[in-house]
Amino acid sequence: MEGPHLRRAIGRLSDMAQIATNDQRGSSRTTGVWKSASFVVVTIALILFFSAVALHGAIFGRAMLGLAGVAVCSVLILHARFLHLARSVYMQTNERLLRRDLEYRSIFDSAPDAILVVDASARCRAANPTALQLFGIPRREILGSSIARFCRPNEFDRCWARLLSEQSDREQLQLLRKDHPALFVELTASADFLPGRHMVFLRDVTERRRAEDAVGQSLAVAQSAWKEADALRKATLALTQNLRLDAVLDTLFETLAALIPYEEVQVLLLETDSRLFLVREASRLAKEQRSSGWPNTLRLSEHPILQAVLYSPEGIIIRDTLREPDSWRLGYATPARSWLGIRMLAAGEVLGLLSLGHSKPETLSEEHLRLARSLAIPAAAAIENARLYERAQIYGEELRDRLADLRRAEEALRRVEDGH
Repeated sequence: MEGPHLRRAIGRLSDMAQIATNDQRGSSRTTGVWKSASFVVVTIALILFFSAVALHGAIFGRAMLGLAGVAVCSVLILHARFLHLARSVYMQTNERLLRRDLEYRSIFDSAPDAILVVDASARCRAANPTALQLFGIPRREILGSSIARFCRPNEFDRCWARLLSEQSDREQLQLLRKDHPALFVELTASADFLPGRHMVFLRDVTERRRAEDAVGQSLAVAQSAWKEADALRKATLALTQNLRLDAVLDTLFETLAALIPYEEVQVLLLETDSRLFLVREASRLAKEQRSSGWPNTLRLSEHPILQAVLYSPEGIIIRDTLREPDSWRLGYATPARSWLGIRMLAAGEVLGLLSLGHSKPETLSEEHLRLARSLAIPAAAAIENARLYERAQIYGEELRDRLADLRRAEEALRRVEDGH
């Protein structure tokens, strides 16, 4: 049942209760009319009787006595008629009440939603079979119990106050069940459908809530992926817009800071097959918290973890460096407790690696490793382009110097030839 169906059900039950009340009132009015008529006739009969007794010796007194007898007979007839009508009204009313009660019970017991009837103190006075299944307890345990015990205190207090003040309420609540820690229901309530009685409809919306949460999570993942893709696109453009290595590394560190909560970052490039050299490092820690720094060169044979990064396509993450074997610990002075490393490839060749660390364990995650891996691809290309640009500049300067030397040599040779 959707919202309109719930409201119609509440109205139907209320109408049946009102009809039963009206039947009782109609029966009471009929009974009252006959009681009044009987009272009047009895009063007249008594007056005639006492008058006849007072005048028993006179003809008029005997007439009065006869009238009193007639009045008594009339009273007996009226009472007999009254008893007959009262019984008929009682039977009709009882039949209608039984019919209404059966209809009410049929709706109440067969409703697909849980229905509770509670009193002014929120204690359950009636519960249908669906409600017993929803709460997971027998009828004897729920009857007389406050429904507040099945809800979070703050949620129930707010719901109950709104029901009493606005005479109706509709919202979602979480039910507390030992065997079902995450049970959500949609509550629709109507106050005073009978004096001092409130009707509460509960529908299990746990699956719908899970679906909504899944949609929300999917939307959050999509938004995160869009932001990530946009950041990587901007980073790729920024990395390729400048061919100076210092500018490339500045852009790389800024982009990493926006995506990954690192505290220290290093870029190390291969100098030979067995040795790395430190190109740049940066720290976001206060000066007194910073490490003494990485050495300018590192032998791979002395740092197995760095060597493993160079051969790992996926990269390596260490959630807590103190839990790793000594051979896998970073062999330099660093406060890193959470660390990840990802190799950088350009044109299929390993250039070096990117190292990120944080002073708190369990800070860096697999998601951060994936982001670093995505960013390492354009970063490696930009670093390789910057290195090629620097080499081209060096070669260009050497070429200019040699051309200048050649011109000077040619000029000197020409002067020698002119002198002869």
